[in-house]
Amino acid sequence: ELILLLGNYMNTGSKNEAAYGFEFSFLTKLTSTKDFENKQTLLHYIVEIVEKKHPEDLKFYEDWKAVDKASRVSVENVQKTVRQMNSSLKNLESDLNNNKVPQGPDDKFIEIMGEFTSECREQVENVGRLQVQMEKLFKELAEYFAFDTNKYSVEEFFSDIKTFKDNFIQAHQDNLKIREIEEKAIRAQQAKEIHLQKQLDMKQTKKNDYGINMDSGLAQEGIMD
Repeated sequence: ELILLLGNYMNTGSKNEAAYGFEFSFLTKLTSTKDFENKQTLLHYIVEIVEKKHPEDLKFYEDWKAVDKASRVSVENVQKTVRQMNSSLKNLESDLNNNKVPQGPDDKFIEIMGEFTSECREQVENVGRLQVQMEKLFKELAEYFAFDTNKYSVEEFFSDIKTFKDNFIQAHQDNLKIREIEEKAIRAQQAKEIHLQKQLDMKQTKKNDYGINMDSGLAQEGIMD
């Protein structure tokens, strides 16, 4: 909401004003818009607003614990791997059906591989169900966020989310570092001003150890005392 609000504010008067939403890929481009001094980005400004106005949301990314791992998952590779496992398992089951009679007393193929096949079939079917569930959840996610899964894949979605998260964390660290440098500069300036004031005070008031103003032209009684 905050990003959409700022985007609409910056686009006031253009064809993109009063937008109802934006593409997720836009999140990765927040670092491309910089201030006139080319020092900070739009994301740095957004982080600063979150710090001041919505501090409870500053670490929103802690709810995204699986994003890093999810960004490394390829749906295409998962589908390919599941197909290969099913194909290999079918071949194994076919071999077992064609070799039901042991070839000799030491032939343990049917006994060992038969047990393995049963366990493997259960695990492969479980992986297949997880794959179907993953695809179903992603379709629901795409519907909720209103994007086309044919144009924006699950890999791109999680990759953009991860990039945005990492950029947000980096921008926050940058802001803290800049603030620390500014505070050090202010303290150094204050210390310098205090030192200069002390020197000025010493020059303006030349007194000896007894508090006598040696610059005064007036008669001073009790000097000898």
